[in-house]
Amino acid sequence: MLVAADYQPQRVTIHNEDSGTSKQVYIGNSAVSTTNAIHINTSERVSLTLDPGDALYGICPTSAVVGVLIQKQD
Repeated sequence: MLVAADYQPQRVTIHNEDSGTSKQVYIGNSAVSTTNAIHINTSERVSLTLDPGDALYGICPTSAVVGVLIQKQD
């Protein structure tokens, strides 16, 4: 799990900090896989807003360094 659910909306930025050419990170719901998720390429970042009660999960077929910034919206 990258971001736990909260009772308030959350602004989330996920950054694939790795420099390897084939180290993609996949994000989605609790059933995230490489075939049903949004992928983040090396050195890219994605920002999104999670609704109250939503959590964000992630996987990587190879090890990668992932940065997560969470801004709670009270």
